Amino acid sequence: MKIHKRSLPETRKRLKLNWRLLGFSLLAVAVVGPSLYFLHRSQMGRVAGVMKERAKSFEEQGDWRQSAFAIERLLLLEPDNREEKVRLAEVLDKSVDNDQTKDSFNRLNRIIAAQARALGICEVDASMKDKEPQIRKRMMERLSQVGRYEDAMDQIAKLAGPNIDGYLMKWLALARFSMALENRNHSFTDSTQISIPDWLYSASTLHVIDLLLKSIIDNPGDIDISTAIAESCLGDPAFLAKSQLESLTPQELRDRAISVMDKMLASNRENLDAWLAHYSIASRIDKVRAESDIRQALSMAPEDVTVLREAGSHFMDRGLNDSRGTDIGKKEERLELAQKYLSKALKKGLKRDGKVYLGLGEVAFSRGDFEAAVKYWEDGARVAAAPTAPLWFRLAQAWAGKKDLKQMRETLKSMDESIRVESPMLNKRVRSQSTESPVSNGQRTTPCKGTLSEQRNT
Repeated sequence: MKIHKRSLPETRKRLKLNWRLLGFSLLAVAVVGPSLYFLHRSQMGRVAGVMKERAKSFEEQGDWRQSAFAIERLLLLEPDNREEKVRLAEVLDKSVDNDQTKDSFNRLNRIIAAQARALGICEVDASMKDKEPQIRKRMMERLSQVGRYEDAMDQIAKLAGPNIDGYLMKWLALARFSMALENRNHSFTDSTQISIPDWLYSASTLHVIDLLLKSIIDNPGDIDISTAIAESCLGDPAFLAKSQLESLTPQELRDRAISVMDKMLASNRENLDAWLAHYSIASRIDKVRAESDIRQALSMAPEDVTVLREAGSHFMDRGLNDSRGTDIGKKEERLELAQKYLSKALKKGLKRDGKVYLGLGEVAFSRGDFEAAVKYWEDGARVAAAPTAPLWFRLAQAWAGKKDLKQMRETLKSMDESIRVESPMLNKRVRSQSTESPVSNGQRTTPCKGTLSEQRNT
């Protein structure tokens, strides 16, 4: 058997360690390793600096979403940066306006989570303690917007001081009002009751209507509180049981609703929100009187999509009623205005608003154009946001009028399916609308002809 030379003992004795190569290698590792580390750290520092500058630049431009995105990327590089976490909560909150909350439920919950993290930092970091009250206030408002009223009330308890705070009284009243409409109730826990001031505890035990009446005293002319009181006056009388308004007659309640809204409007005559809120109540009592409100809103914001929608719906209702009344001569004129305003609202962006399609279909149907009416209703049922059931139901009525039973059955099946699919979505939406400002810049959510209680019934 042949043995390889390297396996011989004398050959193994000649193998030696290359100390020079080993030393050079260790020296290279000792020099290159830290150099690469500090180079990487320097590069990350420069990237972080760029992200900070970019976030600041977007913030100065008012582009809050891009600013929030830049801060989030920065936090991937600096996950322990407390200051930026607090800043992210502030910027994210500004990235969603009140008028967007209908379609921003998930984004609102994301904002709330960021605010909760920021509050945790503010509570332990004395240098950021001054930011805690404002972040907590905004978190309380956002919790109300997504229907988490119990959590909102807990934040109110943490914000409350020894003296009566009209701002907190307002949000407590709105939270309890919204919960009452949903047959929900919440009271402060025994441990919380010990720490909260007496005025807040007393307010939390009042009847919700009495709390609203007390809140309007501390917040005279407030649009939200005034609208809530007026809606209560025009709603189910059982809602007023055991309150200060229980003994009023239906006519006295209607007078009270108009009186509250008139006082609110007197304090906010330059505010478009106030005019639309006043219209939302007046139109349920006297459509003729309410027309002055909608014309004023049109003069203040002729291109506002919600003003256009409400104006179109108003003139459509007046036109259809004229066909059954004594003012027949103005029917076509008002239907023409309805067509004009609703078409303009659709063109300017309300392409997923079922109310617009429903109104345009009604105008076409009243003029005898059955095909155009059906097309509007079918288009709306296909693309509009929930609820689409009213559009399907109107289609079923139209086909029933034509005695087309096959089309009517298919339509009713589609309506049934839409109700099944959309019910969970509607629950979220109603909660998010319950304590929003009735209107805000851009696309408003004024509960005209669709008050909070009516939305829930729908």
